[in-house]
Amino acid sequence: MTRDPAPSEDPGASRAINPRRALPNGRALIGALLVTTAAVVAFAASRPATETAGTPYVVLRHDVDAGERLTLDDVALEPMVLSPATTPNALTSLDGLDDVVAMTSLRAGGLLDPRDVVRLPDVDGEAVPGLHELTIPVPRERTPPSLRRGDRVTLLAVSSHDRLLRTAVEDALVLDYEPTAAGVASAGQTRLTLALSDAGDVATVALLSHESLTVVRTTTALEAEYPAQTAVPQPAPPPAAAAADTAPPEIRISAP
Repeated sequence: MTRDPAPSEDPGASRAINPRRALPNGRALIGALLVTTAAVVAFAASRPATETAGTPYVVLRHDVDAGERLTLDDVALEPMVLSPATTPNALTSLDGLDDVVAMTSLRAGGLLDPRDVVRLPDVDGEAVPGLHELTIPVPRERTPPSLRRGDRVTLLAVSSHDRLLRTAVEDALVLDYEPTAAGVASAGQTRLTLALSDAGDVATVALLSHESLTVVRTTTALEAEYPAQTAVPQPAPPPAAAAADTAPPEIRISAP
């Protein structure tokens, strides 16, 4: 049995050659870069502002000494990321910071802690700067019953040792009046808070508040002037009783 010989390859037959892929040209690279950039921008825009720039907090722009009044020029908002322990003690708004006084020395660049400032007293919405607050007990029966915040008062005190009536202070601004204040109402007294601009007046009122006080409302009589002191008339002593005749009676003895 004979086998057919295997067919021989035709040397003239052509081979199929696959072409190589061409590298992307410059235009394609630029397009891909633009698509990637747009995706990054869109992702950043979708994130909350606090994740990118932080929360704006109030910081000091200038040094402020204790007792000085802050202005809006002394503070600014700067974004930052704070630790959870610091966040509760930091301010995030400038509202109301034009009517506060520094309670301690503040340094530029530091965070403003709300515990480091105190608001100025106000009357009818207007801040009253540069005043001392003094609270004293006053007798209810010698205080105008309708006294209110914003009134002006003059305090008169009668000394117990020399019976002189002294003017403790004139036209002081009333910051608060508590006719039913706990602790003093039962004793027939009320509580009065005054704003005084002069430290000497503060000392005088504090001293004379231990005497017998009278509160005079002078809101509509600011031009009136009170004497510094007035002698309180002493009650006339009772008339002296007529001297009794103490001469011994004359005794006559007749001779028997």
